[in-house]
Amino acid sequence: MLMKNWNNPSALLLTALLAGCANQQPVDEYVSLHHDVAQLDSSQWQQRYEQAAQRQQTTPTLEGDIRLALILSAVRESPQQLQQARTLIDKLLAQPERLSRSQRNFLALTLEQVEQQLQLGQLQQQLTQLRDEKALLEKDLQQLRGQLTEAQTKLEALTDIEQSIERPQHGSKP
Repeated sequence: MLMKNWNNPSALLLTALLAGCANQQPVDEYVSLHHDVAQLDSSQWQQRYEQAAQRQQTTPTLEGDIRLALILSAVRESPQQLQQARTLIDKLLAQPERLSRSQRNFLALTLEQVEQQLQLGQLQQQLTQLRDEKALLEKDLQQLRGQLTEAQTKLEALTDIEQSIERPQHGSKP
């Protein structure tokens, strides 16, 4: 992976340039779109997505599919939308003859980013589960320590009783 911050348009452009996309028309527009969409709040993003989806339903185009994929890929919190982006990008990359070299390269980079975001989401989910399990185990451990302390207290009491019973028996002569 050539970069880590996909919300940084200059880093995204640099990656696109290094991937062989230099000076090819749509890349600048894609970088700009991706950056702009990544900055939107959830309601603005939803509105932008609905507009693009409606436009694509009304008049389907290759550019529309690419834009829709980029909009979907800009969402970090939604695995479902990232999955939709992955599916759409896979569909686009499955027909390389329809894409220019720059589009293929840019979509391949975007797909890599989407897959990393999905993997990160899975890892975060696993981490949350592990934290929850740890909290339960700590609670159980605390409960067991309390039970152990209680049992030790009872054992000490029994030992004291046993010793008090044994003392008079040793002290008395038949």
